[in-house]
Amino acid sequence: KEDFPAEFSASEFLNQEEDVRFEKYAKKFFELRKLKGITQEDARKILKDRNYFAVMAVETGDVDGLISGANVPTSETLRPAFEIIKTNIRSSLLPVDSSVFCVCYWHNQKILSILSSSQNSTISFSS
Repeated sequence: KEDFPAEFSASEFLNQEEDVRFEKYAKKFFELRKLKGITQEDARKILKDRNYFAVMAVETGDVDGLISGANVPTSETLRPAFEIIKTNIRSSLLPVDSSVFCVCYWHNQKILSILSSSQNSTISFSS
């Protein structure tokens, strides 16, 4: 943490498996996905993945946003957001070859934006 620039000095760095919110997030994930066949034990295993944990932190409002995807495939970055935050029913997803996305809040509303560099398109979802 000491190696980060000053603007990150107030940031919180954590180990998701040791975090006090882990069980709360696992229970919420189970409730969101139980109709898809996810068990409570499955939910705990899935929440050990930092991308799922981080998106759940955004979903619950415990964090303002997240940055992800620097060292994982796009699908591993997007899947948690689509499973947890979901999409607006009026939205549709276009095929995307390479993309960048951001999950953030705008006036207390979660917004998922996908910027596709390969197709020059922008797709935005909100819940």
